[in-house]
Amino acid sequence: MSGAAPADAGLGRETSSRLLGRDGRKILIGIGLILLVVFGQKLYGMATASSRLDPALRDAAEPRNVIVVLDFMPDRFHNERIAAYGTFAGRDGALNRYRLRGVTPENLRQLAAVKAELTGTPAEQAKIERWDVVYYRERLREQRYAVDQEELRQYLPTLPTLHWMLDITQRLYGISFSPATVPVWHEDVMYYDVDDAATGERIGGIYLDLYPRADKYKHAAAWPARGVSRKAGRKPISVLVTNFDRVGLTHSELETLLHEFGHVMHGVLSQTEYNQHSGTSVERDFVEAPSQMYE
Repeated sequence: MSGAAPADAGLGRETSSRLLGRDGRKILIGIGLILLVVFGQKLYGMATASSRLDPALRDAAEPRNVIVVLDFMPDRFHNERIAAYGTFAGRDGALNRYRLRGVTPENLRQLAAVKAELTGTPAEQAKIERWDVVYYRERLREQRYAVDQEELRQYLPTLPTLHWMLDITQRLYGISFSPATVPVWHEDVMYYDVDDAATGERIGGIYLDLYPRADKYKHAAAWPARGVSRKAGRKPISVLVTNFDRVGLTHSELETLLHEFGHVMHGVLSQTEYNQHSGTSVERDFVEAPSQMYE
């Protein structure tokens, strides 16, 4: 609708601008002060978290969190709260204990002996770092038990192993997987519809991107492409991304496949009313529960 603006329109705009100019600054300053106080309280709470814990619980559950907090806080907080570990050296000691958790002194001695033998280093100088553990553990297994992970690939061919896992999943959950032709981002990607085996009702879908290629994500992971919402009638879709050998899997890779597929099923079998509650949008300590049970 065209026509001249009401006579009082300019007055209204002028009044609003004047009020916002004077009162708006006060409001913004007030909000800023509130945010500063809230953030300061949270930062102080994180900084003092370890001092409120029993020392045994602190060492068992919190070194990573406390170390991160101590590292990003300003120096004045460092000076006040480093008492959580006594000294910076104490903090670093906690970090080292975490890095080698589950590896006993006897384990380290055995791994150091293997490292000394394979590298020609004197035994007293063959120190095992955190990044050495997996490599020399495999060499020790080869020597002691004649277990070569690479040799296991012939017993765990990739596609038959995948089909075995899908078959187990169908029987466990009363569902069915049906390959379907849909648009995909690479020719290697497979897609399956997921249906209720008893009723035939569509539950959701899964994408499987199993093989390595240039510029692809280098690790194994599961993501929700679309979360469920019963209220909105949304069907869930999850994606499994790995970098497996096309010929076969090692035992470790089989564990990874089952673990990540546990995350996939967590997403696809969710039955939440709202999308923001679906799949792994749960309490943090439960996120890994379905995957570890499946593994």
